[in-house]
Amino acid sequence: MGGGWFLQNSKLYKNNDTLILEDCPSLPTGNDFKYKETPWTIEKIYFSRGHVKIKKTINRGIRHYNEQEIEKVLREYEKIKPSHSNLDDNSMVLVDKLFIATISGSEKARKYFENVPKKFAGLDGFGGEYYENMKDKLLQWDKK
Repeated sequence: MGGGWFLQNSKLYKNNDTLILEDCPSLPTGNDFKYKETPWTIEKIYFSRGHVKIKKTINRGIRHYNEQEIEKVLREYEKIKPSHSNLDDNSMVLVDKLFIATISGSEKARKYFENVPKKFAGLDGFGGEYYENMKDKLLQWDKK
């Protein structure tokens, strides 16, 4: 299985005179929703006229889901009955898939993603923190 909440790596490398730092959470962007390290933010650190410059961007090249994948995610969400418990591992995997479906352009996935707190009434502790983290990522994504 795997989920973005278990492991988050960063990659650091040099390209000419620029130091590049990529924040790479594990997201379900592989084939058949497999988790893989996916650059989320990219920071470029370089000198310009004797001053250190830092340019941080969101990776807009993340693999998007196709229509069939989005439909599969939506059906998965629709099958879940409302719960009074917190997000478990399977629910967090679904949050990740809804997130990717949302940035893939699905308005319905966005509504479902935003409805997660109502679907899982016990959003506190780690599950709540995880959902808030993914909400923050979506806010970052929405800032063009």
